[in-house]
Amino acid sequence: MKSLNYICLLLILLGSVYVEAQNVAAYVDRMGRFQYYEDGFIRQLDHQEVPKFALGGDYIIYLNSRDEVVYYRKGRKEELHLRDVFNDYTVTQFLVLNRTNKVFSAINHRRNVTLSLGHDDQYEYGDSLVAFVDYNQSLKVYYDDEITVALPNNRPISFKASDNSVAFVNHLNALCFYKDETFSQITEALPITFNYKVGHDLVLFLDDYEEFKMWRNGEVVDLTDYPPQSYKIGDQLAAYIDDQENFYLIDVDAMEPTEIMPAVPNFYDVIDNTLIYVDDRNYFNVYYEGKNHVLETYQPDKFEYYNGVVAYVDVDGRLKAFYEGKKVEVSINIINSFKLYGRVILYELGNGDYTIYHDGQRFNQE
Repeated sequence: MKSLNYICLLLILLGSVYVEAQNVAAYVDRMGRFQYYEDGFIRQLDHQEVPKFALGGDYIIYLNSRDEVVYYRKGRKEELHLRDVFNDYTVTQFLVLNRTNKVFSAINHRRNVTLSLGHDDQYEYGDSLVAFVDYNQSLKVYYDDEITVALPNNRPISFKASDNSVAFVNHLNALCFYKDETFSQITEALPITFNYKVGHDLVLFLDDYEEFKMWRNGEVVDLTDYPPQSYKIGDQLAAYIDDQENFYLIDVDAMEPTEIMPAVPNFYDVIDNTLIYVDDRNYFNVYYEGKNHVLETYQPDKFEYYNGVVAYVDVDGRLKAFYEGKKVEVSINIINSFKLYGRVILYELGNGDYTIYHDGQRFNQE
């Protein structure tokens, strides 16, 4: 087993802000100290347990033992507030959002950007995007360190955000899509329910006749003539159960759905470009990068998932995982607890010591 040094190399904040996936974790060790893991290193951030913390893709914010809100990323530590306003912060994969004293702002790891001032604004967000209504009632989008206007001077009836795009119903009751400063109108009008969901490059919605449809690549595709029982959307992948209780997948870049099975799954969810489901035989499945994988012939009592990663406890109490296309035994011993932080699996065997599984390697604290 590979051991970790307590002292992390101090890294200068250079290069691209956006990371591909979450590679950090945090925990309290058996001595009561607050520890932070990042890419093979562990660093003690506080000498005692902290009341609150939230993890981003490669950073953490936490409330320390002196009730200060602290930001830490790649060796750089900064006190954001000298009092407990932790609940005013929202952490995404790439952004820290803050609403304190009626100022709405975003920290993108290079700078603090003021998005709007002096009013109770409405906003939606994804990992790297924030959509919000400004003081002049315009719908604006903050993405890639730039604020653009999706709908000028007319407050949208509703809007929703993915990690890099926005769908909204405008003041004329039309469903629209906005990405990379490009605007597309999808429908003329929607019923009052405004039933729609948005991914990176697709929108699923019910039209004014309550027919279920998909918009992708500038085209509207008919899916079913009646509302589905349920539907879920990730980045470029979606799944739904139609009115006839058939289970369908809309794959990455696909313009037509694919039937997975003519039955309702016992469980399903979509995260980013990964589908996790328990089929009608109670088999535990994950669909990832065009392939379906049966992980177990039963539904585990406890499982957690992220894009390309599923961690679960088997019937013998041992920790297993599907890790970006491979089935792995994380622990051959019975575990006491585990937590999945993106691509990092943190687990404890019962003695208060934690082990980390990350990128095929196991790490523990000396």
